[in-house]
Amino acid sequence: FIKPDIEIAGDGDLTCERLKVPLKIVTNLAWDSIRWIKDNLEFLIQDVDYYNVEEKGNYNAFIRASRNGCTNENSKTINEDRIYPIIDLGENRLWYCNTKSLDITPLVDRGDNFQYQWFQRNGGEINGSLVEPDVTINRPGTFYLQVGNTINGCKKIDTIQIVQNVDVPEEIVLQRVDPLCFGESNGILQDIEIIGGIAPYRVAVNGVELNADRISGLNAGIYELEVKDKYECVYKDTFELI
Repeated sequence: FIKPDIEIAGDGDLTCERLKVPLKIVTNLAWDSIRWIKDNLEFLIQDVDYYNVEEKGNYNAFIRASRNGCTNENSKTINEDRIYPIIDLGENRLWYCNTKSLDITPLVDRGDNFQYQWFQRNGGEINGSLVEPDVTINRPGTFYLQVGNTINGCKKIDTIQIVQNVDVPEEIVLQRVDPLCFGESNGILQDIEIIGGIAPYRVAVNGVELNADRISGLNAGIYELEVKDKYECVYKDTFELI
């Protein structure tokens, strides 16, 4: 009536890097039957003295000695640590004409057990270290940040696009009133309207900034109009009074 000793060798948690935990039965008697059951419900396999665990749970092994038919059992609980790091780079952002740099401070897990790696694509350029969570961007493009947990090997990646703003001033529409007679200074540029860009606008005529949508008292000649929108995007055009 001697029962076989049974020990289940193998320890550790399932992680993102450790996808299997091998369990091995160690016994002192020859056996003729072994059954593996998970969580006292699910039959897994029989007549092998090992099992590769891929899911967390409680694993029972039942063994029967071949010399006397006596049985014994033991169990091993395998836990799981597959929690992925938190990472959120936020919404995509625009790069305007007057943008010199953008600071990115992502929402991420921070601490000594986390590693960071930035990747730059489509012309993007980061100023400084690529292995720190907070960075300064010098040129627009596509940026990826990978955060890794050094304890369980879990990694997660997020992306953000810094897009060049294309809504810029592209046309100046106005009404021209030529001087009535040769040599007179009664020409007018009026009803100035800007197409494209983002208000408020600043308009300069031959380098002199206007404070209204018209300029009067003009001689015949060529006038250069320069428009700057809210983000310093510039558009220039010339108009002639005859």
